[in-house]
Amino acid sequence: LADEESQRRKLADEQALAGELRVLTKTLSYARAEELQLLITKSALSQRGTVQVDPRTNTLIITDLADRLTTAENLIGALDRAQPQV
Repeated sequence: LADEESQRRKLADEQALAGELRVLTKTLSYARAEELQLLITKSALSQRGTVQVDPRTNTLIITDLADRLTTAENLIGALDRAQPQV
């Protein structure tokens, strides 16, 4: 039974990662793209997801599954804000 359960979990994981990859480009206004690259990769993307940075335009190019792109876009929206003036 344990072997059957592990096979079921493995199949569910493979099905979750089997979707079509999509691309999201997001130009940042306040944060630096290089600083957010690692954070987004670890926090929001699947194993198939990648993040590329265009430093000239401060743009993130994110490739991943559609639901993970939504999560990444929400995270970027939360982090790309102006720092409060004191």
